[in-house]
Amino acid sequence: MGYPRIGADREWKKSLEAFWAGKIDEATFQQQQQQQQEIRLNHVCRCGAIAQHFAPNVL
Repeated sequence: MGYPRIGADREWKKSLEAFWAGKIDEATFQQQQQQQQEIRLNHVCRCGAIAQHFAPNVL
């Protein structure tokens, strides 16, 4: 459950650094960030499902 927010292979960091260095334009950067957001949201959903499975039922 300890998934790095910057991406499993540091995709977010690499994308940001490429944008800052002028290696990619803003449109490409925005597209990559959208893709990373979708990956992060999918991971949060998976972690939530795992947590529900292991969390004790208190109600």
